Amino acid sequence: MANLSVDDVFDGDSVLTKIVDELEDCFPPINPTPETPHAKIMYLAGQRSVVEYLLAKLNEEDDV
Repeated sequence: MANLSVDDVFDGDSVLTKIVDELEDCFPPINPTPETPHAKIMYLAGQRSVVEYLLAKLNEEDDV
């Protein structure tokens, strides 16, 4: 996996922050119920994992 910085990808964190905020709204953390099909849980978790990855990258940049 490449070690890209926010600047490498988005030319500054203001654009990344806006994207992550929008993704947070579109793909919130999931709260499955016992009736939620396993495939749907995995699908939603995959979407959310992208948001979590971007949040981690954003926090990484803040710590530098």
